[in-house]
Amino acid sequence: MRLYLGENGVKSGPFPVWEVRARLDRGELSPDTLGWHDGCSGWVPLRDLPGLGWQEAGAGRPDEGGEEDDADLDDLLESALAAGVRPRPWARWWARSFDLSLWLLLAALAIRPFGYGFDKFLVEPWAQFLSMLCYLVAEACCLTLVGATPGKALLGLRVDRPAGDRLPFALTLKRAFMVYVLGNAFYLIICPFAWVIHFVALGKHGTTWWDRQLHTEVVSAPPRRFGILPFVCALVAVQICLNLLVGPEVRALMDQMWPGSVPPAP
Repeated sequence: MRLYLGENGVKSGPFPVWEVRARLDRGELSPDTLGWHDGCSGWVPLRDLPGLGWQEAGAGRPDEGGEEDDADLDDLLESALAAGVRPRPWARWWARSFDLSLWLLLAALAIRPFGYGFDKFLVEPWAQFLSMLCYLVAEACCLTLVGATPGKALLGLRVDRPAGDRLPFALTLKRAFMVYVLGNAFYLIICPFAWVIHFVALGKHGTTWWDRQLHTEVVSAPPRRFGILPFVCALVAVQICLNLLVGPEVRALMDQMWPGSVPPAP
């Protein structure tokens, strides 16, 4: 969980929980400073902010020194969930759908100069495997560098650790593979069943099995002025470009595999 601060009408952040606690202890922040995190209905003073767990001097809270072990991470994750962090399963699903569409568009653009048609790309198992491997590595790089993929960033989502420390590449790569295997069932025909299972688990527990195992969480930024409009525009643009670029090849492939299944173009 990360916190946003509102000081003198200026929003800043996000900040890890331990940093905000430390700044409160040093007197750099007033307990009356406004704070917000995902799940809060509005900005509230830090002294009353759910999930922060800060007490004023003399209240008996031990000094944490800014370092947290795995048990502390579990406690922070539980406090974040107790504070009402919204799991937003549909937002996460749409973010991943956007990322996959964007990746297919980039892959189609990348192979075109080599004279390799997208229709062949779809039927070659080695090409599909290589593309998905590159996608998982790219996802891990995005999460390590900025904490979000393009789809997540557009929807105000980011992958974080409860203590707020940076996500190492090995961790994000492991998470990407776990989501691919467990959350999407290798994108095989049974993947909708995996979606339903994890949708239910996410709504019930507020987190997924892989995030709990890796001590990570998906958090939301404060609501933005234009809401989901930027995401919708970007998604429509990617889908239009994808259809214009590879649509004819895909329709020709479908007609070759299932003659008469594709109506003729007007």
